[in-house]
Amino acid sequence: MATAPPIFAAPIADQLALFDVIPLPAWIFDTGTLRFLAINDAAVRRYGYSRDEFLRMNVVDIRPAEDRLQVLEEFDRHRDDPSYRRRWWHQTKSGEVFQVEISAQAFLFRDRPAWLVVVVDMSEHLRLQEALFHSRRRLQALFDNALDAILLANDAGEYVDANAAACALLCCNRDEILQLHVWDLPADDSVSHTREGWAAFLKEGRMSGGYQLRARDGTLRDVEFRSVANVLPGLHLAILRDVTAENAIRRDAQTRLQESHEQSRRAAARARARREEDRTRMARELHDQLGQALAALKIDLHWVGQQAAIACERPGDVVAEKISAMMRLVDDTISRVRRISSELRPPVLDKLGLIAALEWEAEEFSRRTHIRTRVRSGVDHVDLDRGRAMTVYRILQEALTNVATHAAASNVRISVSVVATELRIAISDDGRGIAADPTSGSVGLGILGMRERASLLGGTVAVRRGRRRGTIATIVIPLTERRRVPRDDWND
Repeated sequence: MATAPPIFAAPIADQLALFDVIPLPAWIFDTGTLRFLAINDAAVRRYGYSRDEFLRMNVVDIRPAEDRLQVLEEFDRHRDDPSYRRRWWHQTKSGEVFQVEISAQAFLFRDRPAWLVVVVDMSEHLRLQEALFHSRRRLQALFDNALDAILLANDAGEYVDANAAACALLCCNRDEILQLHVWDLPADDSVSHTREGWAAFLKEGRMSGGYQLRARDGTLRDVEFRSVANVLPGLHLAILRDVTAENAIRRDAQTRLQESHEQSRRAAARARARREEDRTRMARELHDQLGQALAALKIDLHWVGQQAAIACERPGDVVAEKISAMMRLVDDTISRVRRISSELRPPVLDKLGLIAALEWEAEEFSRRTHIRTRVRSGVDHVDLDRGRAMTVYRILQEALTNVATHAAASNVRISVSVVATELRIAISDDGRGIAADPTSGSVGLGILGMRERASLLGGTVAVRRGRRRGTIATIVIPLTERRRVPRDDWND
């Protein structure tokens, strides 16, 4: 029999004191009779027997009935061994059967051959082991049957595992994927898909986005990915979703939407062209026909007045006064007709060009609103056809209308210049100023209309607050023709 371990080299009282504080169930039993000689508190609590009950029992009594013969045979084979370790089934006083792992050490206890046994309850360990087994099976089932591609890579960027969806996405088998690196999949070589990008990902811990990969059969596929570093030490997860079909649908929808917008632009351009034609025709009819008719009427009234003056004995005759009032009304009507005709289609635009038309409009605006308006032009002539010139003129009209309606300004300054191949018109006022964010949903229909008109010519309209106060609207129109709609839609 081997000598006792150091813990039992102390006196018996000290031995039992140390033995009793062992947190695991433990006992000492006689190798001859197999009876318990000492029991610690942990054994009493776990098995349900009192210390006195234990001391009247032997080690076979805590075994299930079907195991007792095997226990005796096992003990006979190992009776002279210095130590012993094995898993057994034990039974508590209440009848609970649970698996344990015992560690036994032979030594002399009170001068008698004995074994010290320490028991590890395997119940919780086995429960956790079973739960881990089922958890692994569930995770494996998810991994194998996931619709999205799942790839696992090591620190070197080498793929170490791939599910069936990944094989289908890449058009290759698992063994072929395991020969690849992370940066082998993308079709491009942007920074996020290189070795440097991989190092950045390992540092950051997460990465998501999208790219285009080239499958092993040469096809290009759009994928969205989400990667997480160190899901296990040195193991990194990437989930890829094939969005090729979705992107194709999205691109088709965007194309259709763009075509619809283009058709709307064409319709709007045609409507504006028709309105300009109607205005031109109406302006000509007002000026040529109605104006001439009014002029003839005035001449006739003048003749009637002369004849009435000859026929009347008194100069202040009622008929003469009535004729004079009618002539004043005709003069006022002629003035109104000329003004309306000019507003419908300013003749100065056709005769003298855009710069003169802008100056004339500024004078008319100043006269109507009593807002001082000045035009400063760095050019005498702008090479624009009639359709584009009229569009620029209408944009200016809308800008001045916005000033009169919203700005509460006293002064307006219009600056005209040509920079490279672009016409630039800046309209600034000293009013209350536009909202801080003129690109928000609060933009009025006036500004939207200005932008739409400019967009049809390939130009832009930017509106912002002035540095101190007021608003600045900047119109930029390319002098080289870049229409968003065909020329025939403008009927130039």
